Amino acid sequence: MGLWIAILITLAVLGSVLWVKPSPRERLVTEYRRQALTKAMKIRLLDAKLAAKLFPWIDNYRQFIFYEKPLPAIAKPKSHKAIVIRVGDDPNAHEIDEEDSIKLALSKQVNFSVLPNTAEAIVISASGISVLWREYDVKSKAGPSLVDVIDGFLSECAQHSKIWT
Repeated sequence: MGLWIAILITLAVLGSVLWVKPSPRERLVTEYRRQALTKAMKIRLLDAKLAAKLFPWIDNYRQFIFYEKPLPAIAKPKSHKAIVIRVGDDPNAHEIDEEDSIKLALSKQVNFSVLPNTAEAIVISASGISVLWREYDVKSKAGPSLVDVIDGFLSECAQHSKIWT
C-alpha cells in the first residue's frame, strides 16, 4: 500500500511539473517575440475594440498579434487614421473592395508573398508600420527566421512611404 501511495505522489509531482513546462509551440512563439524585440520591433496584442474598428472581417481577434516597426518621421502618414491593407484574399469581397490603390502601388514595389501564410493585414499608422498575423498557426521549418522576413518586409515597405504620404 505504501508503494502505491509513493507512486501516486510521484506521478502527481511529475504531472504538475510537465503541466507547467512550455510546449514546443510556446517556445517557438517566445523565440519569435524575443527576436522581434532584439530588432526594435514592438509586439502588440489585438483587442476587441481595435478589431471591430479596423478588422471587421476577423472572427476571433484573440488569435492575432501585431509586429510593429517604427516609421521615420518623413514616412509617417499625414492622416491620424490608420491605413489597413488586407493581405489575405477574401472570397466574399466585392471586386471593387479588393482594388485597394495603396496595396496595388505597394505590391509593385514589395513582394507580399514573402509574408507568412497567416498574415492578415498591414497597418500603417503614426506609430509605425505593422503586420497583423497569427503566430500560433505558423507551421514552418524555417523557425525564428520568419521574424527576419517580417522585419525585412516592413523595412522595404517603409522605404516606399511616398505611396501613402
